[in-house]
Amino acid sequence: MKKSVVLCLAVLVCFGVVACKNEVLQQKVLVEDDYIKQKPRYLKPGADIVLINSQVNLAAAGVQYAVDIKMDSGYVSGNMAFSVSASDGLYIVGGDTTVTKTLTKGVVNNVYQVMATETGRYYIYVNVSVQSGGQVSTRSLTFIVQVGEEDKDAAAETLQKVSPVVGGVISMPAKEEVLP
Repeated sequence: MKKSVVLCLAVLVCFGVVACKNEVLQQKVLVEDDYIKQKPRYLKPGADIVLINSQVNLAAAGVQYAVDIKMDSGYVSGNMAFSVSASDGLYIVGGDTTVTKTLTKGVVNNVYQVMATETGRYYIYVNVSVQSGGQVSTRSLTFIVQVGEEDKDAAAETLQKVSPVVGGVISMPAKEEVLP
């Protein structure tokens, strides 16, 4: 008798599971097909400002060039303040190096007149502070200025190892003192 009751309960449970499964399978699933496509952006924590163009190649040293540093803002409203400076050997001879602008979503153009003393790689540093929605965020950006041809042999030389590794062990001098 107990076996028949247990068997009946097992059959009822199986029918219940099958009925629920069929009911779930018969429901329609609606998929939204009107998505807003957003452009992919890789951002570290900080202000939602990125450089659109991160490098410019200039032909010769000692000549004044106009360089447009374009930044893309992800903000709809707010204020942006930024300061611009250059590495040693590169001079900003024209353009406002301390700027405050009202933000609108999209590209922010900044044109500067620059001149390098000799061929080589230089950098323009942009420190941005954004105030939007009651929050203040900052970001530091670096714009590369290559003057003349890039010396690929010198770059490859700096990447080479100074001394070969023998047997997978690097011997380094150490000065140790054992304390009692």
